[in-house]
Amino acid sequence: MTRKTKTHEPDSSTLRVGLLGGWGGLDPWEAQDLSGVIVRNQCFETLYTRTGGAIVPDTRYLAHELRLETIALTGMPRYSVRLVDDLLFSDGTAVQPEDVAASLQQVAPLRAVSKVNAAGGRRVQFNCLERDVVLEPHLAQIWSVIGKRGAKHWIGTGPYAIVDEKIAAAGKVLTLERNPHWVAGRRAKPAIERIEFWAYPLDEDNKPSKLREALESGEIDFTMMLPREVAKGLQGVRKVYQPGQSTAFLAFGCRRPWLKNAAVRRALSAAIDPWAIARTSHDNPAAFAARGLLPPALALNRRSLPSYGEEIAAKALAEIGDKPTSLRMLVVWGPRPYLPDPLGVADVIAEQFGVLGIGVIIEQAESPEAFFEAVRRGGHDLILSGYIAETPDPVDFLAALLSSKRIPKAGTPMASTTNLGGYADPEMDRRLAVAQRELGELGAVVELFEEEWPLVPLMYGASVAVHSWRVRDFEMDPRGIPSFAELRLD
Repeated sequence: MTRKTKTHEPDSSTLRVGLLGGWGGLDPWEAQDLSGVIVRNQCFETLYTRTGGAIVPDTRYLAHELRLETIALTGMPRYSVRLVDDLLFSDGTAVQPEDVAASLQQVAPLRAVSKVNAAGGRRVQFNCLERDVVLEPHLAQIWSVIGKRGAKHWIGTGPYAIVDEKIAAAGKVLTLERNPHWVAGRRAKPAIERIEFWAYPLDEDNKPSKLREALESGEIDFTMMLPREVAKGLQGVRKVYQPGQSTAFLAFGCRRPWLKNAAVRRALSAAIDPWAIARTSHDNPAAFAARGLLPPALALNRRSLPSYGEEIAAKALAEIGDKPTSLRMLVVWGPRPYLPDPLGVADVIAEQFGVLGIGVIIEQAESPEAFFEAVRRGGHDLILSGYIAETPDPVDFLAALLSSKRIPKAGTPMASTTNLGGYADPEMDRRLAVAQRELGELGAVVELFEEEWPLVPLMYGASVAVHSWRVRDFEMDPRGIPSFAELRLD
């Protein structure tokens, strides 16, 4: 392969980041795609953080951490935190308890277990709806950021602030600058003054060639959007690979008449060959074919591939009786870390179902917004998507996909509503709650999942970062979400 000549003069004060696909805008509590998650991580922060495996209060925000205020006659507790006095948004306005309450009310799992309100003395109160709820993990989730709508853009308290934004399919779509009001605490002041985000569309073959060329030519400095098989051929750049904390899956629309039956879901699952799925995107399918819902980094025990095959699936379907002639599949809008080639995977699944006499109508969403709106409506039988871990906790990963509290609903924010197929089972909710208190009970969750099969694990993702050699101090976060405040530019 011929090495491309660098054609762009670097700016020592500006980091240029490449995004795949257009930019549709940012809502801090709606951002589900990797582009939005990366931007959110630079501009917004949470009241609690995870440090060395522990969940701790952020003393830059909190004068006192969660405290029990009272227990109602119903037995429901009320907790509160108190904000520090000098906490400011990036535009210099004070962060009020009302701002914090309004932010946290956007987060579906927290809203399901507690009502949040502002109170006197710069307190934020949490009126719990369950007796034994543990609030700290909710407050440390990446969704539970503090922010509000400013005069022009969303504003937060993170190290960077949005100063320019353009909704567009290509070109420079977003500019961040250092937040002059950011409280660093024990962290250093960001060395990079400005971050520009440039969007590159897929080419006519649905490949990220334009993004790849921009990186090789020096037009951009950093991206996490290139699939591993594309990134590995690049020259003149640093490539960082890490086993991803993500799993691609095919979710069943569990509220659809035929798919309410777990036996039907198990039968269809048996038709899917994970090796064939992994071969669509990887030279080494053995490393990526899913052996369970949890990605390897989070799985406590090594698992084998489930039993599958045309004969197994056909026999199971024959025992059920009637089956539909076709199913509608909603496909995620573009390449993802866990799905480098969504349409390629969709075609393989359609072929495998077709052998059983079941047609698949493939409908790829045009954008993240269109995808999540279709999920809310619930009109599809199958949803091809995936999930990236928000924390290193395996119970959190399973709860995100299996808890009834995470089901998307029409007219409500999507924030953290990641149970895309609408699977709801009181026994699963009970087992998840027990496992959150005692990790040793995780096996009971996995056992019920394998009985119910609300979704089919397909393959695991890889976190891939590629950057120019002038970018210094980059280390891959376990979640695959970069923090640009920790980088330097030569």
